[in-house]
Amino acid sequence: MFWEILIGIWVISTIVLVLLENRHPVKTLAWMMVLVFLPVVGLVLFFLFGMGTRGKGRILVSDQDKDTLARLAAEAIGQTSDKTSDFKLQTSDNSPASEPVDLPPSISDTLLPTMMLHAARVPLVAGNDVQVFTAFDDMFSTLKRDIAAATDSIHVQFFKFENDAIGRELSQLLIRKAAEGVSVRVLYDSVANFFVGAGFYRRMRQRGVQVISFMRLHLPFIRPYANCRNHRKVVVVDGHIGYLGGMNIAERYRLGIHGGIWRDTHIRLTGPAVGQMQASFLTDWRFAASELITDEALFPPLPPTGTLPVQIVPAGPMDEWRNVMQGLLQVIAQSRSYVYIQTPYFMPSEPIITVLCNAALGGVDVRLMLPSHGDKGAITQLASYSFLRELLAAGVRVCFYEAGFLHAKTLVSDDHFCTIGSTNFDFRSFEQDFEINAFIYDAAFACSQRDVFLADERHARYVTYDEWCRRPLLRRFAESLTRLFSPLM
Repeated sequence: MFWEILIGIWVISTIVLVLLENRHPVKTLAWMMVLVFLPVVGLVLFFLFGMGTRGKGRILVSDQDKDTLARLAAEAIGQTSDKTSDFKLQTSDNSPASEPVDLPPSISDTLLPTMMLHAARVPLVAGNDVQVFTAFDDMFSTLKRDIAAATDSIHVQFFKFENDAIGRELSQLLIRKAAEGVSVRVLYDSVANFFVGAGFYRRMRQRGVQVISFMRLHLPFIRPYANCRNHRKVVVVDGHIGYLGGMNIAERYRLGIHGGIWRDTHIRLTGPAVGQMQASFLTDWRFAASELITDEALFPPLPPTGTLPVQIVPAGPMDEWRNVMQGLLQVIAQSRSYVYIQTPYFMPSEPIITVLCNAALGGVDVRLMLPSHGDKGAITQLASYSFLRELLAAGVRVCFYEAGFLHAKTLVSDDHFCTIGSTNFDFRSFEQDFEINAFIYDAAFACSQRDVFLADERHARYVTYDEWCRRPLLRRFAESLTRLFSPLM
């Protein structure tokens, strides 16, 4: 009787806590259902995965530390950092005065660049060059070449860094560079690599590589933010070459799954925006290692290497704003011709559903490409499919990539804007995980990524609204049932 009363008090107290956090009603009701019908299990799940984090960024890294790193990134291109200033397209002092960089009117007349400046504290900077990879081998060979040529510093951050042939190859290269006197730092997500033996990372530490796990889970002591995973994939070499996108370090990215290829998108970036990537990495390092690194050598001068205007937009569960999600909402809302989206996981928030439907109803060509087969089990895929009927009814065109597993996270719009990064179109990426995307404002680049989408369409199958509605009733019921818990996934 005592334990029943105690558990009852805990459950009621936790429900009150959920209500006071003023979350979305659907998410609040989902947690209340779990707590009422599975009280013991529900309490464990809530304290593992449900604690609210929005706006609590100072628990990780103080605003002062973030501003210090932002200032160093700005100084690398000869600019000053002022998070409250109005938007200006920032260029390096070394930019040729005779070659000004102008945004297309469709972008410069919108709120997006200014919104990202104020929400994420990152200005739009010109003079960048971006190389796109859609196959792992191409990215990995180029990455190894850049790391092998490093002379000062190598910063490596991946959601997954596994102990397989690919992981061991990269770890040996990092060990070799550390022996040459290069400063090498590796940051990996603790939970995502839970089954990777500690010896794999220990060997790198013993050989001179600084290796830290992010948000380490210490059982039986549970942090209230255990569900906040670091999903970013960032590499910065010598402060002037950066990588980000959807690819991790694991052999399946080379071999593929389900008998097909692993189709992903990653970028190599040079130019002033690399300083923003460096600041993002060092912000995460500040939290994980309790070390604020302000060495100006890590922020070398960054003259222009190309013409692309880029904003590197980080997002996390403890930021004041949902930076990437709000940016995507703005892009979709301002689109007039088309929006093409690729994502491996699709459990969108209500604002995303609304803006996609509004765009399609308004005559915009909205296309959504998903993998035909998932990699996380049936439950996630069932929940994902439950969102498609409403989109199809509004005129969104939905297709399933069938040549392998689609893991790319991209959006391209109206031949002038493209984003590539680590962010999926799901609750976890928008609310729980630490993510990072490149917002690229350029007509030629956007057109090239539009063509990539269209090429992938040749390996995809479109479905119609009538076809989707004719699927077996039991299947649709299972999708609707799992959708109830999608905010918790």
